[in-house]
Amino acid sequence: MLPSSNPDLDRKLKEVSKSNFGADMPRLGFADEKKVIVYDDNGIYIFNLVSGKLDGYFDFKQNGLGGLQGSNATFVCVSSDGNSIYIDSVDKRKFIYDVIEQSYEKAAFALDKIDLWEEEKGSQKQIETKKYISISNVYNDNKHKMFLALLKNDNMDYSSLAFVNSEDNKEKIYLLFKPGS
Repeated sequence: MLPSSNPDLDRKLKEVSKSNFGADMPRLGFADEKKVIVYDDNGIYIFNLVSGKLDGYFDFKQNGLGGLQGSNATFVCVSSDGNSIYIDSVDKRKFIYDVIEQSYEKAAFALDKIDLWEEEKGSQKQIETKKYISISNVYNDNKHKMFLALLKNDNMDYSSLAFVNSEDNKEKIYLLFKPGS
């Protein structure tokens, strides 16, 4: 797991990252060459790819929100520039997380009026190599191919969550979570 600059956040994320990836796989909310935003049943993670640190975390449980599925489901959308995260729940709790300020506030908004980041439509849904298997759609921006992947260990079990950024057939793998970290 990438370190943050906040010891309390590191401690919280060590607890969260010990959970096994199952039916509710982490999802890609935004990606570019500088940052990646990932969310799962626990919350939203903002990783700074330049510094190699975790820039922020929004905890669903702490804010009275449920996971990604079920009767108390939480929905996450990220603005097209990756600077705002819109969090909406079935029970009408709404938040806007400001990625730059690393703060959030309760809000009311209409998502149909907001320019949202979207993964490439119709792109290859899964890429598998000896190193990893993709778990998110592939995002292409003319220069980069970006996606979340699970790294495989020697016995082919899944081990770590990574973000893969490929450019000109060269891959850079950013390890986001690793077991027991």
